[in-house]
Amino acid sequence: MARPRLSSRAKARHPPRRPRGRPPADLGEQRLQHLYQVAFWHFVVNGVENANINAIAREAGVARQMIHSRFGTKLGFAKVVLDKVIIAADGAAEAVQFDDSADPHRPQDVLETAANRLLETLVTSEALRVTRALFGGLHRDQRLIKIYAEYLGRAETSIASYLARAARVHKVRLDTMFAARTYLGLITGLYTPEMLGIRSMCDQERRHLVTRTVRVFLRGIGLTRP
Repeated sequence: MARPRLSSRAKARHPPRRPRGRPPADLGEQRLQHLYQVAFWHFVVNGVENANINAIAREAGVARQMIHSRFGTKLGFAKVVLDKVIIAADGAAEAVQFDDSADPHRPQDVLETAANRLLETLVTSEALRVTRALFGGLHRDQRLIKIYAEYLGRAETSIASYLARAARVHKVRLDTMFAARTYLGLITGLYTPEMLGIRSMCDQERRHLVTRTVRVFLRGIGLTRP
């Protein structure tokens, strides 16, 4: 369910309590995470341009000057906020990070494992909440789209790097970045019904779909299971 629209220049309906006096100039980790959550909703509901730093600072119970000194510009702050909140919620970019231990001889196993890991994080309640909010806000601000695209770009780059190694082993010519985007689109498409609230899948059904999807993907790009 979409979160009610917030006024950037108005107090939150239930602002968190904070000690009397001036807000702290620096933050502990817990207060920093709270700031990210507050700012995330302001950015996705109002867009980067219309989000008000004063309103964010007031609702989060922090000093406005601290936000500026720590993060610089509003756009810089928005990039950090979206990155932190998305990673904490679904970790998509991290779920499909491949290092040198990923066996290029076994693309079915490697990509299937990564896909299952990705979907397991995406279908958690927190990940679904953040994803729905983010997708609902992307149309309001082109800068939000750019930030999200940069986030996805890290996942695509890692996938493309692995596919390049697999293509060399299998002696296949491959547009690795296009293939990486196709793979990521196919896998994330599997959880779209859950993201939209249309239906949910059990783990067994999800894994079965992943196996079939990866098999079709590899056949399409010329990498077959050894």
